[in-house]
Amino acid sequence: MILYLLSRDDLTIKAVQTISSYELKEDIDFNDTSSIVLADYVQMEDGDFALIKDGADQAYFGICQEIKPSDTGYTVVLRQKETLFDATIFNDGEELIQTVGIEDYIVKAVNDNFAASGDPLMDMNYIHVTAATHTSISAKVSTIVGADNGVFNLKTFLGNVRQNYGIFLDFAVDNGAIMIGVSRREQAVLNVDTKLPEMMELTETYSVKVLARLIVKWDTPKTNVTTDMVTDRTDVTSDGYIASSKSVAALKEDINKRVVEGSSGWTALQSKNAAGTTLYRFQLQNNGAITVYYSTDSGATWTAQSAIFNNRIRFNQILQAYDGKNVRDFLWVLDDGDDYNYGSELILQGAGNMYVGSGESPRSLYNVNGVGSGETMYLSSDGSIGFVPNCNTIANRKVAWLSSAALYPAVNGAFTLGTSSLRWGQIYSTAGSISTSDRNQKHDIEALDETRAVGLIMGAVPVMYKYNDGTSGRTHWGLIAQDVEKLLAALGMSSMDFAGFAKSQREKADGRTGELTPVLDDEGQPVYEYGLRYEEFVAALIKTDQIQQRRIDAQEQRLACLEKRLKILEEKA
Repeated sequence: MILYLLSRDDLTIKAVQTISSYELKEDIDFNDTSSIVLADYVQMEDGDFALIKDGADQAYFGICQEIKPSDTGYTVVLRQKETLFDATIFNDGEELIQTVGIEDYIVKAVNDNFAASGDPLMDMNYIHVTAATHTSISAKVSTIVGADNGVFNLKTFLGNVRQNYGIFLDFAVDNGAIMIGVSRREQAVLNVDTKLPEMMELTETYSVKVLARLIVKWDTPKTNVTTDMVTDRTDVTSDGYIASSKSVAALKEDINKRVVEGSSGWTALQSKNAAGTTLYRFQLQNNGAITVYYSTDSGATWTAQSAIFNNRIRFNQILQAYDGKNVRDFLWVLDDGDDYNYGSELILQGAGNMYVGSGESPRSLYNVNGVGSGETMYLSSDGSIGFVPNCNTIANRKVAWLSSAALYPAVNGAFTLGTSSLRWGQIYSTAGSISTSDRNQKHDIEALDETRAVGLIMGAVPVMYKYNDGTSGRTHWGLIAQDVEKLLAALGMSSMDFAGFAKSQREKADGRTGELTPVLDDEGQPVYEYGLRYEEFVAALIKTDQIQQRRIDAQEQRLACLEKRLKILEEKA
């Protein structure tokens, strides 16, 4: 059978692979999972679709959940296709169930919430759903599924109507679209004949040389069946030949020099010397080491060569290197032993350096799963370092670059340095920071209100303080954000009117993943972090200073006029 891996974004084909083995399941509650085994890794995202075909027929259609290494390749876990609708929706258009049909209600629910909701980030416009039958019943949604406050889970609803009313969803992929047919089907009655003998014994013996697959089919059920499978036994004799049920003499001509024993205690598996003169030997030394040799003169002389293993090499936990003097662990793959679903940890040992490319000239370092599975860091060809937060699609990818000259974001305004709860302790620089002040990047520009500017500056309460988590013990001068919040309220302003005041919900970071989650108090209410952008006060200070300067200039002009009049009066006197 063949797997067609389809993108959840637009249903395009991402990969096509032959399936090595499979276990496909479907249950009425849609909670069971299926699995398939692939020989090679595929770039899969959670939510991609798996279309499995047996020839021209569609054998299975499911939703990808995860891919993980297995003993025979890579196992892909698949959810049932109906879990596509595992979401809470509003109970809308309930009268369709009573007047038209359950099928029509399902069509409306899928279209309104998954295919054409109006949200371009959520809609899967490649879904086309139609009702083939129309089963009206005098029931409400709340009698079919637990609807809480007018909302319910559509997947649970689909399971209940399948079980109670025989309503099925048939999925088919055709010309870049998922065609879903909703119909009612009568379920055939399965007769079970229990009038069988209490015990039936059967013993059969099979003698095979190589048993790849054995299928036993019975016309009637049988119990307590014993099946013996016997294989021909093959041994390696002391003189280096293979013995089986055939005589050693009969096999010598065909397998001469396949298994070779050396006088110093080594044993080797050797290729057969056919028409050519080149031989290869996989040699197990008496100390447990394995060496690969080749000979170009029919075995007269042997030369060691680098071992080449096709497909993949597996080793148990630790890979070691020997430099002729010392054995050094340089690659570990260990179970991290915690409760997180992160798999194994990869540790590079030795001098602490890791090179990607030829010699010591690093080229590119990528997350093994690529951007689609959450790339975290990579080295570019020019030596820059790219930092990429976990993302599911390339469109959502945001990158910060560290080059030889600067640390900068790939998208303007895409990143924040620190958070309201996790802040940097101190920032050192040879010059001040530069904020965007380009007229072309601003709108709704108007003169600053004098009353508000003066009120903000004159109403501010400068204080001295020390930080609770500070380490220097030094006294700081500044303002208290809560005081500014009260002042803004007194001036009839909010944080939307003055960006210098900031109030953000406090967050905490997971110690392993760095994921941020809200901090709540004992009553489950958000805890807030207050802050100020002091540069926002500069404009108010300038405005206030301008007002005061105009007043000073006017007063000086008035004083000069008075002094002139006084001088005239004195001269007349």
